Amino acid sequence: MSSVKILLAPILCAFMMQATVVAQADRVALVIGNDAYKHASRLDNAARDATAVAKMLREELGFDVIADSNVTTATFDTHLDAFQTKARRAKLVIVYYAGHGMEHDGQNYIIPVDTKLERSSQLKRQTVAVQSILAGLKDSGVAAKLVILDCCRDLPLGRVVDT
Repeated sequence: MSSVKILLAPILCAFMMQATVVAQADRVALVIGNDAYKHASRLDNAARDATAVAKMLREELGFDVIADSNVTTATFDTHLDAFQTKARRAKLVIVYYAGHGMEHDGQNYIIPVDTKLERSSQLKRQTVAVQSILAGLKDSGVAAKLVILDCCRDLPLGRVVDT
C-alpha cells in the first residue's frame, strides 16, 4: 500500500497543482482494481493498490470516488455510466485502473474479471476500450483529466485469433 502511495503521490500532486482550485464536489475519480480473474492468471496486488489509491483520493485529496474491485464487464459498464454522469459536473477527473490489459490492432483494452476471449470479434463486447473512456471524458467538457493504467499486459487470455 505504501509503495503505491509513494509512486502516485508526486504525480497526483503535480496534477493538482496544475488544476485550478476546485470544490470537493468538482473532483471525481473512478478507481478499479481487478485481480481475481476467472479465465486468466490471478494478480497479487491490483485490488489492494486500487483500494489504497481510492482512499488517498477520497481522504487526502477530497475526491468523490467510485471504487470497486474485481468487476465484471456489466459492472464496469455500470461504474463507467455513473462516473461519466458525475464527470459532467466536475472540473477535475481521475481514472485509475489496476489489472490485466491488452493491446490489439493499436487499441488498448481493460480486462474485466469475467472476460473469456477466444476470437477478436468478442473483444469489444467483453472488454473496455481505453479510447471509449477518453472519448467520454472529452465529451464531458472536463478541463483537467488524468488516466492512470497500472496494467499487466502479458496476454493473460492467450493469443486472440481473428475469425
